[in-house]
Amino acid sequence: MSPVFVTGATGQVGGAVLEELVRSGVRARAMVRTGARSDALAARGVDLIIGDLERPETLPKALEGVGRVFLMSRDDPRQPEMEGALIEAAARVGVERIVKLSASGAAPDSPVALMRRHAQAERHLESSGLGYTILRPQLYMQNFLRFGPSVAEEGKFAAPMDDRRFALVDVRDVARVAAAALIEDEHEGATYVVTGPEALSYGDAAEAIGAAIGKEVAYEPAEPQAFRDELVAERGLPRWRADELTFIASAYGGGAGDLVTDVVRRVGGEPPRTFAEFAKEHADHFAGGLSHHM
Repeated sequence: MSPVFVTGATGQVGGAVLEELVRSGVRARAMVRTGARSDALAARGVDLIIGDLERPETLPKALEGVGRVFLMSRDDPRQPEMEGALIEAAARVGVERIVKLSASGAAPDSPVALMRRHAQAERHLESSGLGYTILRPQLYMQNFLRFGPSVAEEGKFAAPMDDRRFALVDVRDVARVAAAALIEDEHEGATYVVTGPEALSYGDAAEAIGAAIGKEVAYEPAEPQAFRDELVAERGLPRWRADELTFIASAYGGGAGDLVTDVVRRVGGEPPRTFAEFAKEHADHFAGGLSHHM
């Protein structure tokens, strides 16, 4: 089998996809922007190639001899152009299939720009003539790790998610599905909504974190504008990114967030992790100990 090409290899999801491919004995090629941060990948037998979605001229050479591609890009206003450049380059050099990481709220008419961008990139891929699989995960359990300091110090966390429910999914379960879609042939043309085993509110998640660390944890619904202003002022996020994080809940209208599917079990081959299991695994992080960031 030709090598499987992975973008986002030094990030959370791309790194987990590489783990799955290496574990399955598949030859993987990781695209990295520089040689830095990549020694650990090379040590595990991953081929490294310098390339950058923001420099389309680097992509044809990076993709030479590749059979299948895992495509993800960081959140960026230029995301459709960056992913489109890779899709075009892949079509030119004869790639068989692209597995694109999207999001379960992706829609051309979404109120959230991130979801409109994912939908635009999906359309580009579907019309490219390449084989494809689209993965639309629900919100990641790993997003809760950013609340670690607040939970440890104040026993609470705040987010602008109302009381909506989401079928939170572990990044590693998304990676298992991605690896299967890259390795096996029967997923061509499929669009999979990838979820955890149950739909939880952020209040439910607070209870699970509290149970894991043995103290009460409260979720406080945040007022969106104040939350956004804090992201800009205190964390230095660009306004467009703060807007997307603040209003992400509105991308899951009509109960879309609490849709639970069997994709992780059916495609990935094992049942998805529960949020309670995730909270226990990261209990030290939430209790103020060592960070467990992947």
